[in-house]
Amino acid sequence: MPVAADEAVTSPEVAAALLARGSADVLVVKPARVGGPAAVAEIAGMAEARGVPIVVSSLFETGIGLAAAIACAATLPDVPGWPAAERAHGLATAGVLEHDLLVSPLVVEGGRIRAPFDAGSGGLGTVVDDAALEQYVVDDA
Repeated sequence: MPVAADEAVTSPEVAAALLARGSADVLVVKPARVGGPAAVAEIAGMAEARGVPIVVSSLFETGIGLAAAIACAATLPDVPGWPAAERAHGLATAGVLEHDLLVSPLVVEGGRIRAPFDAGSGGLGTVVDDAALEQYVVDDA
């Protein structure tokens, strides 16, 4: 039975230890948990060297975090037997939030998710909805 390490993958160092022990056949990586896109890239490089695929998942990020996770998933390397383009990732979680904080929501078509790439969007293809951001800000003071 193939084993996927999910909640156990908390950092590049932990991923390296899991890979060194051969503890998982797949690593499920949450960019927000492991330290962002650079950490995902580091983990993906280590996993690729051992032929272990990466699946990108999310916690409960807004559309901004999900767009970053989509970008991470789009750059994953192929591994024998499971090309990166054929992997299903766990990124369609924005619908559980009251608002995803984007002017235009992420686009889901044919089981795939992508950024909307509206005019004025940055490298992640999203535009922050300033009014929503103001509405949902929490002042702990």
